[in-house]
Amino acid sequence: VLNQILQLDDQAIDAVRARIHVFDDQDRFTPGTFLYHHHWFRDAAFLALGFENMGLGARVAPKLERYPERQERDGFFRSQSGEWDSNGQALWTLGLHVRRGGNPALADRMWKAIARGAAWIDRTRRGGDGERGHVPHRGLMPAGFSAEHFGPNDHYLWDNFWSIAGLRDARDLAVLLGRSADASRFGEMHEEYRADLESAIRWSSERWNGILPCSPYRRPDSAAVGNLVGASPLGVVDPGDPWVGATLEFLMERCRWKGLFYQSIVHTGMNPYLSIQLARVLQARGDARLHGILQALLDAASPTWCWPEAIHPVSGGGCMGDGDHGWAAAEFLSLVRDLLVRETPGGLLLLDGVPPEWLRPGKSLSIHGAPTDHGTVDLEVEHLDSELVVRWSILRASHQAQGQHVLSLPGRAARSHLALHGDAGEIRVAMGGNQESKQ
Repeated sequence: VLNQILQLDDQAIDAVRARIHVFDDQDRFTPGTFLYHHHWFRDAAFLALGFENMGLGARVAPKLERYPERQERDGFFRSQSGEWDSNGQALWTLGLHVRRGGNPALADRMWKAIARGAAWIDRTRRGGDGERGHVPHRGLMPAGFSAEHFGPNDHYLWDNFWSIAGLRDARDLAVLLGRSADASRFGEMHEEYRADLESAIRWSSERWNGILPCSPYRRPDSAAVGNLVGASPLGVVDPGDPWVGATLEFLMERCRWKGLFYQSIVHTGMNPYLSIQLARVLQARGDARLHGILQALLDAASPTWCWPEAIHPVSGGGCMGDGDHGWAAAEFLSLVRDLLVRETPGGLLLLDGVPPEWLRPGKSLSIHGAPTDHGTVDLEVEHLDSELVVRWSILRASHQAQGQHVLSLPGRAARSHLALHGDAGEIRVAMGGNQESKQ
């Protein structure tokens, strides 16, 4: 399987990266080229992430400039009524752009919209505080239909993972812009929200042996995949949390077909972007089963490397949505990028998803101009004789934090982790484990 991935990746990556621009409708990102020429904050968040990861942040900024026009007077970033995840997605996408090196002046110009959007989250999630006694959804977003592949109206935890990420990013932007009063206010909102969300998570997961359903009022089913977004890409949940592992194993065992995630609610097919959601969290947990999902995704692609929104389990053709789905394409690029470089608390982890076959004698691997939360990364790895030669450089924007950069290399039993000191340097790693560092 890993050898097949090695042979196919270059062609697939080049094709999808060249095509990603078809989902750019100038004033908005759209998740399809045929049916879906509309704006949704949800799809736009994943598309923006894909564009940022490919070094195309300049294409994201003009879309963000239009976000205040899409906001209602009460602060709601409206995709459509009944979807309560959009404010978190709007604020997270803006925070992502700035973290990846975008100009903070954009956030400063949009501050009124940001502040209103954050206040809307806090006000809306407190709407049920007047209810008597304890209810499992206390402090959560109202019932809504959210992402349509979850099912009928309910208090979906997905909405709350996005919303709490949005509040966190509003707070961090306030700190960056020197707006201390707003930073303090949003920080208090975030901490109070986190306490309510953690209470709902405990109550829900304890009822189902650690598995976290999509809502406190549902039993575990395929919609629980939405909860994994909290671990990746949002980073509001530790991937090592017990409920993450239990929920992931439930989905891997009960909700897969031909190696891909099978969504049995509404979409009723093998879903490429939700399959990648599983792979994301597998990687964050250091689980090599992510490569099997990647291979199944490549096997299911069209000859031109397209994926529909959902794949028919028998025919292999599309059975839902657009035949060339932007969310799926963007998430494929983001997954491959994360194999090479991804953010961790406080820094970057380099090559953590790379299989051993990519670093065998005579092989070389390079990353050029990769935007990250801690600067733009260049990395070259060559396997010469009995040692790996690793060269790196990181160029940060003035507002980007310096992080700890760690190189992850495959070993016989487990991966080894080597700290890279400084913003540029070279390190030689003997395959026996000895290393010599040149800064």
